Amino acid sequence: MYAGNAKPWKQVKIGLSLAGTPTRVDVRDMQLLLNDEVVQLSGNLDLAKAPDIRLRLAAKSLHLDPWLPQAKESSSAPVADGYAQTSESSGVTVQAKEPDLRFLKKWRVSLQMQVERLFAKGLDIGHFRTVVNGGKGLFKMDPLQFELAGGSVREIASLNVAAYPAQWRESVNVTGVHLLPILQVLAESDMLDGTLKLNTNLHATGLLPESIRHGLQGTAQLSLLNGRMKGFDIAGGLRNLSSIGQAKETQYTDFAQLQGSFKVHDGIAKNNDLFMASPLFRLSGKGVVSLPEMSMDYHVRPKLIGSLVGQGDVVKNRSGITVPLHIFGPFTALSVKPEITTDTILQE
Repeated sequence: MYAGNAKPWKQVKIGLSLAGTPTRVDVRDMQLLLNDEVVQLSGNLDLAKAPDIRLRLAAKSLHLDPWLPQAKESSSAPVADGYAQTSESSGVTVQAKEPDLRFLKKWRVSLQMQVERLFAKGLDIGHFRTVVNGGKGLFKMDPLQFELAGGSVREIASLNVAAYPAQWRESVNVTGVHLLPILQVLAESDMLDGTLKLNTNLHATGLLPESIRHGLQGTAQLSLLNGRMKGFDIAGGLRNLSSIGQAKETQYTDFAQLQGSFKVHDGIAKNNDLFMASPLFRLSGKGVVSLPEMSMDYHVRPKLIGSLVGQGDVVKNRSGITVPLHIFGPFTALSVKPEITTDTILQE
């Protein structure tokens, strides 16, 4: 657990009161001191038949990083679909396998956890609460809720381990969360910023990241307020059409509102009601986001509603100008090109 860990525990203490029989253990009062963080645990484990686990955990603050195994460095080159891994002993590329969790079918679980401040991967999570119950191969988390980056998150999820590969389903409600620090930690991306409102109803078969990317199903509704999109400058492009798509220093599009709804099938999210508003333009559009390819393909129609004077323009009024744009390519290197054809010009 600690190989290469930047912040291992310097001090660990434990005190507890136990009572038990050959098939049952009661944890009546466990105090775990990790550096200066106290974790309290109570509950019981019954092994008379199948494992029956009932636990309650509470802490004022808890750093999770020292609990997490450190990733091993690998010199093997990634493959196109991301499924393959290289065995260190033989050097042979092998296929990553879905974990088989069917051994959990007979388990019964009841877990309650509450932590006032939870720290993980640079994220500061407040008022963390969750309840997990499971039996007959179905485990439900109802709910998981916490505060993060100025907002709140509430999730209800289930995991069916009776099938192989395991099947999962979740619905998430996010309100008022500052998106940028979350993307930087979870996706190592600074492509998008803003205050997030999100509702999802998603499901998939399989737990490997690639299985999820290729098999994700469901719906999502997204709204971002007072945000910024990295990679292109829509207002600047409308001011100077010859600059659209040219390689320049990092470009941004600021907006007051961005919203859209998505239908997801096999990791492909289709969106027909994209809307973006800024003080300078209004934008509508539609397109697809491909999780398997980590790319997007959008056709949008920004329409100027204000003057660009002060933004580098010398024309006092370009209000009403609409220039259809094609935004496409991998997330890490999006391309933007004017899409001026007879069909696009004649669209209302």
